[in-house]
Amino acid sequence: MNHCRSIHRIALTCALIAASASAARSDTHNSYGLRYHDNPGVNSGPELVAPNVSRISNILQGRESVNQLVAQRGASVRTERFSDFNLAVTLPNGPWTKLDPEESGSRACLLLSRKNPEMNISLAGQLVGVEAENTNATLLAQSQTKMKSLPGAVLFSTTEVSAGDINGILYEATVGKDEAKTHYAVWVAAHNGYNYKLAVYGNQKDKPEINTAIRNFVRDLKQIEPTKLAHTSDNQTGARAKGAERKPEIYTASQGNEHSLLRK
Repeated sequence: MNHCRSIHRIALTCALIAASASAARSDTHNSYGLRYHDNPGVNSGPELVAPNVSRISNILQGRESVNQLVAQRGASVRTERFSDFNLAVTLPNGPWTKLDPEESGSRACLLLSRKNPEMNISLAGQLVGVEAENTNATLLAQSQTKMKSLPGAVLFSTTEVSAGDINGILYEATVGKDEAKTHYAVWVAAHNGYNYKLAVYGNQKDKPEINTAIRNFVRDLKQIEPTKLAHTSDNQTGARAKGAERKPEIYTASQGNEHSLLRK
């Protein structure tokens, strides 16, 4: 058995080295990371190419994937910027679809939806100015009061969760009854004169995925200008806000009141 494994590894090693040599001739991008490049003359002289022995060894021992570097190159990073709220968002990878808030009557600045599991992300921002002296506790109380008004609402304990320098509070809730229950994970934060409100929600049975999604999303939030302070005078049209989440039709238990859940 060991003898067969040795023969298999030798054959795979030869194949990888051959692939590395072939790549050296035809693939200047070195997609699989199987070879080293070196140019001793810097801007002049021939380029030396040699097999990346350590990577080949790691692949043989199962510690690395052959396609690892290709996958990394193929993954695109999409970022949305909301200058009105001094916020930049790295959009999640995977089968998420960006929705138009206006089409659903929402005042959110960003709406995302996905299937399998079915869940939605709603992000709201508001410029209120440091003069308003809003705090996380203020936003939390407002959000939880509206959540409690929904039929069958049950709220759970809060947790402090930060998005870089933005300190916020996260809480969970369930709304509805039996199989129609909707699970909510809601994050609120008041920072430098801006209010941020984020909700991820879907079927109660997908609670673990929903809780993971909101934490990952919060992690990828950041202010465009971290030291900028917003003032009431910056907003010439009054408190400019976008912040109601969209409720998928499949979840009807709280559909009547949900639309205003994240509004001030």
